[in-house]
Amino acid sequence: DCCPDYTDFCLGASPPFTPVLCADENSCGGSASDCWCDSSCTSFADCCPDYTDFCLVAPGSCEDSCGASPNGICFCDELCTLYIDCCDDYEEECDGVAPRPPPSPFPPPPPFPPPSPPPPPSPPPSPPPPPDVQIYFDDPLPFPSFPGGEFIGGPAWQIRYTADVEWFGFQMDYVGPIPTASSNTGVDGTLGYAVDLGANGILLGYSAINTPMPAGSDLLLVEFYYDDAASVEGQSATISGFLASGFEGTELVGLIVVDTVLFGGPGCPNAGDGDVNLDMETNVLDVVLVVNIIIGVTDVMELEECGFEGGDTNTDDTLNILDVVDIVNIITS
Repeated sequence: DCCPDYTDFCLGASPPFTPVLCADENSCGGSASDCWCDSSCTSFADCCPDYTDFCLVAPGSCEDSCGASPNGICFCDELCTLYIDCCDDYEEECDGVAPRPPPSPFPPPPPFPPPSPPPPPSPPPSPPPPPDVQIYFDDPLPFPSFPGGEFIGGPAWQIRYTADVEWFGFQMDYVGPIPTASSNTGVDGTLGYAVDLGANGILLGYSAINTPMPAGSDLLLVEFYYDDAASVEGQSATISGFLASGFEGTELVGLIVVDTVLFGGPGCPNAGDGDVNLDMETNVLDVVLVVNIIIGVTDVMELEECGFEGGDTNTDDTLNILDVVDIVNIITS
């Protein structure tokens, strides 16, 4: 019961099927009507017939495609450098360079400061200024003195000075037996200085008319006396805290050279026995001490009074090689 033209019309050859291609619509990376041209189409099996040949084989060019993708496979925008999927001519066509990372919301850390250079070396300390005035205890005087014409009868001691400039007064601390009287201060006792030794041990010398004490060497500063009833034998006196005044009350540089005196009474018990260091023995220590004084290693002013008397075996008021020979003979005899 077929129609006459069934065979020719219905069973005849079908018109040819023309598939949609990725190349027709330049659809790489997207959809081409009934099929797909992106990387997911292989998973869904809906790729256009020329997806592999057109989209995967063609290298893709950024010409006229900067900021986009020519084929969905490679890209021509700034992110392609981050995803490493730039087309081969991205830099050439788009002047592309690796973009800077987006700015951080946090401020950059401050740069580390360069290390500070080491401080310059400290200059060496300045040497102390030379003293304007030097004072020192002189040897105790073994014989009585006559201040103001009055016979005192006991021992006495002096403080003497060497000064490079004129000076106008002094103050120091004194510890020792309290003297009975004192002389006028100054060269030969003629300058008329008032001298006060307070109960607090402060020794003060000044001139009411501001008479200067002259510059010079080994000049008398003050002399103290004891009466014949004073028992000072074996005692010592010490001075410290010397303050010297210049004109108009300016402070001078003062130095105490010998700060202690030992009272031996009318004479030193060790006189001439060779005991220079006053250790109650005569031995090689005394020999070495005298030799050092002779050759200038030790200053004779550093000796106690009775130390000098012990070393001056021939009583010629000097320590020399003759005293060394005598001390050696005392030790070896």
